[in-house]
Amino acid sequence: MGEVTGKVMSAGEAVERFVHDGNELVIGNYTVGSCAELVYEITRQGKKGFTLYSQSGIFDVEVLVAGGCVDRLVTTYVMRSGGKKGGSAVERALNAGTLKIEDYTNFDYNARLVAGMHGFSFIQVLEGVMVTDLFRKRGFMGENKFRVVKCPYTGKNLLTVPAATPDVCIIHVQRADKFGNAQYWGAMGSVAAAALSSKRIIVSCEEIVDHDVIQSSPHLTIIPAYRVNAVVEVPWGAHPTEVLGYYNVDNLMYNGLFVSAAATADGLKAWMDEWVYGCPDRASYIDHYIGKFGSAALDELRAKPFYSAPANYGSAFTSHWELLAIVVAKEINDYENVVLGVGVPMTAGALAKALFAPHATLMMESGIVDIRPLLSLNNIADAHSCRGFSYATDLFSAFTMTYRGFVDVCFLGVGQVDKYGNLNTTVIGDYEKPDLRLPGSGGAADFMSYSKRTVLTMRGGTFVNKLDYFTSPGYLEGGDSRDKTGLFPKGSGPAALISTKGVFRFDPMTKEMYLSQIYPGVKLESIKKDIPWDLKVASDLSVTPRPTDEEIDFIRDFAPELSAGRELAVELRNAYIKKKADLRSGKNA
Repeated sequence: MGEVTGKVMSAGEAVERFVHDGNELVIGNYTVGSCAELVYEITRQGKKGFTLYSQSGIFDVEVLVAGGCVDRLVTTYVMRSGGKKGGSAVERALNAGTLKIEDYTNFDYNARLVAGMHGFSFIQVLEGVMVTDLFRKRGFMGENKFRVVKCPYTGKNLLTVPAATPDVCIIHVQRADKFGNAQYWGAMGSVAAAALSSKRIIVSCEEIVDHDVIQSSPHLTIIPAYRVNAVVEVPWGAHPTEVLGYYNVDNLMYNGLFVSAAATADGLKAWMDEWVYGCPDRASYIDHYIGKFGSAALDELRAKPFYSAPANYGSAFTSHWELLAIVVAKEINDYENVVLGVGVPMTAGALAKALFAPHATLMMESGIVDIRPLLSLNNIADAHSCRGFSYATDLFSAFTMTYRGFVDVCFLGVGQVDKYGNLNTTVIGDYEKPDLRLPGSGGAADFMSYSKRTVLTMRGGTFVNKLDYFTSPGYLEGGDSRDKTGLFPKGSGPAALISTKGVFRFDPMTKEMYLSQIYPGVKLESIKKDIPWDLKVASDLSVTPRPTDEEIDFIRDFAPELSAGRELAVELRNAYIKKKADLRSGKNA
């Protein structure tokens, strides 16, 4: 993942950099709080040739169509101004032959975005439209508007629509941080799906807030930072529509001036000359509004506070497992998206974030993103992980974002492992009558399949020639066998296995595991005796550097029970809590 810098910019710069002629463009907002300033800026820059997605074609679509920006429109709703005697820019463009349209229901439109959001190529939708012209009338999409397929389980005919994956989404939210974590509350519509299905995302917001504000209310984040390309702070950026918690809809501008003007081509042109082309940015737009109607008209729209109750993300101090996190932590690079498990990986992630990779985004399989763990966690949904995070999604989405290529590295534990990094975490012995039933796949098989790379951590597992049960795919039979299946991202697979004795890596050609690094005081023979094949050893085999005092201090503060026995761990934890309490009370000052 590239370095996350310089996302905050003006609307003009964001549109110039990320919106291109001929793009598939989706307006992320649904009916309310539309991204007015971004729409106006696209129009001012004269962008052309869009296929435009909009679930609620209100004034934003009218402006883009009237500005000559749109060739094709995918929608469920078209605004009409002035009743039967009025009209709309969309209607006029259709009659002039300059615009083509595809009509969907709200459900079908949203389903296309949800499919794109999860990396699917199509999705099943409700069959009722098959008797309507929504199904029969095909525009520029032709037979790809809908397709009927046979269910492989029931034999029933199913109606499907293709995934939508727009090139760029423009969206307005209440607030965001400089990294791009975008928070939105109110009627959701298709807002999140529109953004997360898109290749690029431009977020405009009423205000940019500190990252701590985001992490104090992560349930409001609908778009995580790693997906966002640009952040534009633009107060009144959705005017004349409303933004919940900030201002109401402006009936004077919207239902008065705009609707009256949009009924005719000349009227809409005059309105756009004044309010779009005549105002180079949102600040000048607001100045013009105040100059024309007075500041009192704007102030009357400001929302009166009505705060929700804060959520309690507190937790008690409990944790367990042991530690070999320092070596694992150094596998994490700055600015990477990292999926962690509990135990060693979690402690390693916290250590990396603190000392080596401060901009890495730590994620949990349960869907919690950008966490700041206080202690080693007990499970993948442990409340400790909630002490500071920026975004929460569901487990399903956690896997599909991996499938779509947004996870740089994942960490997995080992039950059995063979020379090519294939894993068994399901059963030792016979599957039906096991000698030892292990936890199972969990997320391992999917994460190992689709993460860009995987790091294996091994505390008590075993090396074997043949797995008792094949749970998760490493390099299969070695060589290019993984890539040849066509099932996995090219170049993906295990990058390292880190045990309690050394570090193993995988030959770039044969994909066979070899010993790369050995821990201080460990004999090569003690490693070889654990491995049933003829282990290859790097010609430049090195000894792992001893931990620094800073690394050791962090580990003992973060998870003392992982570097000591359970009894000593409790003693250390109690001493640590007492030390912190004494510092707060000034006893050691």
